[in-house]
Amino acid sequence: ISENKDTAIHFPALAGGISVEGVGRGGRTLAAFEWIKHAPTVVYWGDIDRDGYEILNGYRIDFERDLDSILMDSATYEEFEPFGTNHDQKGRDLGEGAPRVVDQLRTDELAVYRRLLHPEHTGHRRIEQERIPLARALAEVERVVGQGS
Repeated sequence: ISENKDTAIHFPALAGGISVEGVGRGGRTLAAFEWIKHAPTVVYWGDIDRDGYEILNGYRIDFERDLDSILMDSATYEEFEPFGTNHDQKGRDLGEGAPRVVDQLRTDELAVYRRLLHPEHTGHRRIEQERIPLARALAEVERVVGQGS
């Protein structure tokens, strides 16, 4: 599941895999498709920003399972932070903020989420997934699938 349409459309071929657009915060929409909800492996890839982590948290609630995520960890943030932005998709400034309840995030995801919202954070607060090469994302999905999630 990809947060962004272009990433879903252009995701490289993966044997036995299907790339779908996540329709924003609509986790219930995709969870209504039993073949998606109960697939052996479901992987979510969102932007590294407040919305991306809150959407991931919502998907785990709606799917009633611990979906894997890719490229939403501290190491990815550090590597791609120079290509980030401090503006949302409408050009509005992103600033600090109070974290929401995101009790479905894994430890590393939660650390990045809190970091992005912290008042003293000086790095970019948003890294769009389009800034990360699709070949890298494919390799991460293959790694997750190979682990037998």
